[in-house]
Amino acid sequence: MLRGEVHRPMKLGVRVLCVVASVLAIGASSLTAVGPANVDGWVMLMRSRTQLGEPDKAKAALRAARGANPGAAARLNAEAATLGIPTS
Repeated sequence: MLRGEVHRPMKLGVRVLCVVASVLAIGASSLTAVGPANVDGWVMLMRSRTQLGEPDKAKAALRAARGANPGAAARLNAEAATLGIPTS
């Protein structure tokens, strides 16, 4: 930026910001980083995969999350349903 130049922030759409946030979330939340007992982390990973148009990976995350947290299966299924991820 040159001296005296006014910096104007970029205007990004909400969808673009969601995708950027999702990419950052996936980078920071590989399955080992999430930790198998972190149900919120699994939900975040499912949401990120869904927003990035990766339904197979979202479903795989759901299966892995239920396997690691059988006591939270009902919550995980409910979260998946709100994201449009098949729960069967």
